[in-house]
Amino acid sequence: MTEMPQDIEFGLAMSLYKDYKPALKTAKDFADNLGETVTCVPLLLEVDLRQSDSLCDGASLQEVLTRFALQGWKGVRAWTRETTDIARKKWPAELVNPFDPEFSYGGILVKTQALATLAGCSFVVRTDPTTRPPKDLVAAILRHIKRIEMNEADVVAGKYDGRFAVRTDFLPQKPQELHEELRAELFRLVERFTKVVPEDQIIGGALYTCRTECSPPPPLGAEKRVAIVLSDDGFMKTVLGNRAKTDENTLVSRSESGFSMSSHDYRVRLSLMAGLDQLWSGETSATAAAMVVNFYQALGALVADTKDVDVAAAKKATDATIGLIARGVDRYYTLLDCWKDCLGVVASRSDLVRATEVAQPASNSPTQ
Repeated sequence: MTEMPQDIEFGLAMSLYKDYKPALKTAKDFADNLGETVTCVPLLLEVDLRQSDSLCDGASLQEVLTRFALQGWKGVRAWTRETTDIARKKWPAELVNPFDPEFSYGGILVKTQALATLAGCSFVVRTDPTTRPPKDLVAAILRHIKRIEMNEADVVAGKYDGRFAVRTDFLPQKPQELHEELRAELFRLVERFTKVVPEDQIIGGALYTCRTECSPPPPLGAEKRVAIVLSDDGFMKTVLGNRAKTDENTLVSRSESGFSMSSHDYRVRLSLMAGLDQLWSGETSATAAAMVVNFYQALGALVADTKDVDVAAAKKATDATIGLIARGVDRYYTLLDCWKDCLGVVASRSDLVRATEVAQPASNSPTQ
């Protein structure tokens, strides 16, 4: 097993949901794979919950965070909704505040990169619940970091082993030849409407690696929850161009998608990516909204169960969201210019240091 040089400082980032058990298992798998290196690696958890929220089995958030701390990490830091409340207070008026009160996929990286700043990490390595590490995790991470240090890339991510990041379960599954034909058609639709190439996209859960101060994906939850598939990973090739690279040698296993949703809801979230791409390219909200609906309709032609295609509902969701995305894009342009300054503010805030640190339990014995 490859050893991690002592001068490489990175944190492992992941989201934690009410059903925390997949995240706890994934963190344990990564800790075990890291071996002795785990004692040099902080665990960085983005938690879209409040401290008072009960989790899936009635456990408190604090109880669950303690279970992560028992896995041997060099400390655990958690960004909760209370942390966001604290971060939004006393924020410099001249800087855009990227720590949104509502969820978006891009907000995950914004918050975990802030946690990495507080933990003193030079790099962030992101994974997702339900993934399993590659056989030589340290070698994969070092490979990604080396490409960044050699100035070949700003972001490096691996691939999923035996599956793609874009869901294909809504396509007819049999016969296999038809499924593969429709999958290829689906991927070309994704590429045409979003500029993301599914076969070679950046994948957030596949050891997405970047410097802590690297430009994050767009946070879009300033006003309301905005969930857009691909906006936090695949979109980064649009933002960074050739500075976002995939590593063919890094294969991450994933047993299931990280967040369960209906086929219709997934296709709406995927279709909204067409709107984000249009707005990023300077098109109007009206043009972007029309493109979202066109994309949804095109996806609907491939769906196995046509009863699960609801164009009117997709249009309603688009009309309610496109303005939020447009304002988010405008703010994102501003954020890209001042992101390092935002992290500087985070580093200076002792209240954020205290708020994000998970207390170490008395016992250091491992837990499942």
